[in-house]
Amino acid sequence: MSCFNLTTVSQGAREQARHAVTAAVERLDQGRTEAREVVVTPPSRPPRTTAVPA
Repeated sequence: MSCFNLTTVSQGAREQARHAVTAAVERLDQGRTEAREVVVTPPSRPPRTTAVPA
């Protein structure tokens, strides 16, 4: 039986939502029309497995 180390990545839903709401408010209240890119860096989590190594 093989054992694989899987890396998981958090999508940061709370932070994404905060950026989305901020962008919507800026567009509605301040008339912002230019595009903006926001990069959300996920936290680093070490690979781990759910199986006991054979």
